[in-house]
Amino acid sequence: MRPSKKWGHTVKKLLVLALVALGGLLIWRKWQADRAELDLWTEATGSEN
Repeated sequence: MRPSKKWGHTVKKLLVLALVALGGLLIWRKWQADRAELDLWTEATGSEN
């Protein structure tokens, strides 16, 4: 394999990894925001279990 092809393959892998990490971060932040909203709603409505 020529070095330029290997380098391009490595760059593609890194880009995919970065996109997966970014997607995971966005999902995590959305989940945290939804959880915080649910906690706030539960507190505001006075629902106690």
